[in-house]
Formats: sequence, C-alpha cells, structure tokens
Amino acid sequence: ANMWGVKGTRAERLEWVGKRQKFILEAANDPHGTDWWTDAADPFCFLRFCLEFKQFTEEGYGYVSYLPVRQDCSNNGMQILSLLLRDKEIGRMCNLVEEDRANDMYQEFADRVYDELQADGSVIAQEWLRFGISRKLAKLAIMNRPYGATHYNLVQDVFKSIGVNHNWSSTGEMLTAVIYLCKIVNRLADQTCRPVNRVMKFLRETVRALGCDEPITWSTPTGFKVVQSYRKFKKLKVESVFQNMSISITTDELGDNIDERGQCNAITANFIHSLDACIVHQVANKVDFDLATIHDCFVTHACNVRRMNTIVRETYTNTFTVDLLGEFRAEQINNNPDAVLPDVPELGDLDVSAVKRQQYLLS
Repeated sequence: ANMWGVKGTRAERLEWVGKRQKFILEAANDPHGTDWWTDAADPFCFLRFCLEFKQFTEEGYGYVSYLPVRQDCSNNGMQILSLLLRDKEIGRMCNLVEEDRANDMYQEFADRVYDELQADGSVIAQEWLRFGISRKLAKLAIMNRPYGATHYNLVQDVFKSIGVNHNWSSTGEMLTAVIYLCKIVNRLADQTCRPVNRVMKFLRETVRALGCDEPITWSTPTGFKVVQSYRKFKKLKVESVFQNMSISITTDELGDNIDERGQCNAITANFIHSLDACIVHQVANKVDFDLATIHDCFVTHACNVRRMNTIVRETYTNTFTVDLLGEFRAEQINNNPDAVLPDVPELGDLDVSAVKRQQYLLS
C-alpha cells in the first residue's frame, strides 16, 4: 500500500491490500500481460512486493522473505523542530500527538492552499484549481522549509514539477502563474510554520552572537562532536601565454575566513541533520538484526519491522525528553564565556514521553 501511494491508518492500508489480492497475484504471475501495477507511486517496488506476496501465498508461514521493508519518519524535519520546541499543533500534524490517527501535514497544507484559491476567485486562481493543488506540490513548500529553502527555491521546484501537462499557453504565462501561487504558498507556510520558525531564529541569532572568527561546535546527545565551518571563497587568477595569445583563468579557492552568512543559513539544517544522525546511531546500537538507514528512513526485513518501529519510537522519546536547545545554548556559553547569546524559545506543552506510543511517527 505504501509503494502504491495509499495514505491513512494501517487498518485502511491493510484493507486496501486485502481487496486487491487477486490483482496482486495476477501482476506477479504475468507482469508483462498485466499493466495496472505500473500506476503505482513506485511501480517496480510495488511489483517486487507482488512477487514476494505470491511466494508467501504458495509456501505459507515459514516462508523466508528477503524483501526489505522501508519505514520513513513522516515529515522528519518538522517533527524534530516541533519536538525541540514542544509545539503541540505542529506535533499533531506530524503524528506526535494523536496515537490512533494518521495525520498528513502535506495534505492538510494542500487543503489550505485550495481554500485560499477558492476564496480568491480570480482567473489565475481558477486555472490553478483546474490544474489541481496536489499533496506533492504542498510537499515542495513544507518539506525543505526547515532546511532554509527560499521563495526562489520554491518557484524553481514548482516550475519543474508542473511538466508539460498544464493549462498555460506559454512559458511566460506559466511562470507568472507559478510566482502567483508561490506567494500564496509561502504566506500560508509562514503561518503554518510560525512556531518552529522561532527555533530557526534562535539558532541563527546564536551564530551571529558568536561572531565569525571561529567555527561553531556542538555535541549531539550521543556525544558526537559536530563542527560547522563555512568559509569564504577568494578569487584566484592565473595568467599565461600560449602561442602568442594571452590567457587568463579565474577560479574560486576556499579561503581561511569564516563565512558568517553561510554559517547562519546552514545552522538549522545541520543541527537537524546532526540529530537525525544521533537517532540512527542509537537505533543501530540497539538492534540485533539486519538494518539499513537512509537519513530518516529505516529498512529491515518484514519479520523485524515491528521491533524496529518500537525501537525508533523509544529512541525519539529518550532523545528529546532533554531540552536540547537549552543544552546547545549551555554548550555555546561554555565554549564562549564572553558571548551574549539569545534566550531559548519558550517551550510548549507537547508530551515527549507519549511519543513512544505514536504509531504513525513512522509512515
């Protein structure tokens, strides 16, 4: 169901598979003569499941499966930011609050954009409504926001994602429509992400307060040392003469001075990624079965999926029970006693101890 692109609760996804067992077996028996599986979100991964399911139905329980089963954290960047801030509303949308409900932040945001366009009622808004405001488009606006994505990045991403099947007669007309939509999307994203923007502001102001003389260093909860050192580039010019012709080549060379702007822009993304890595380190140390990881994605065999899911949820709970923003600030003060740092944002009332019960933390 995940490979097909079905969202919702586990019961709903199991029901979806149960109703399609006949077609799943037909695809496995004759994939060239049956093409319905090609409509899946990940067609060949879905077909691989069909082949595995066929083997299981023939051999029954005891069948040894080699199929890797993947579970991704749902909107991981926002999950981490909401846990850092203990923000309940963002946490609810990211499946950190309601135990038995599978929330979808991207679809919820897409619905908000749709309602805004309906209220607008202009010709360009009507064109977008006819084109469709998809979950995928909303994902472009939200997913990379914790990592410093700008309005320009969003315009580029939306423009590329539209493809050729659109309602606009020229590239210029389509670009105008994209810029119009991205202004609305960014405004709504600012409203949706306002609480977690306080975390981003705190981290950036901390970097500015520390100055640009030295790299910034922090420790993850597992003790791993992270050093962020973005340096300015300097122009390097090489001149030569070849066959009575003067040749000049200019290139960039990494300099010795810290790039303060680069440090500020990168700190949120790198802080989040360092916590991602911290989760992976801890999970890898706890499991006694085969495990693969890609960023916030955990992969194992079907027989170990439930155990892996439980371990990941418990690891998130244990890691974020501590006020990690407070720990980060304390470490910076210890490293830079004379620096005047901003205060940690006020924490909300999200119950971190309950995260281990949130079955949809992993989608």
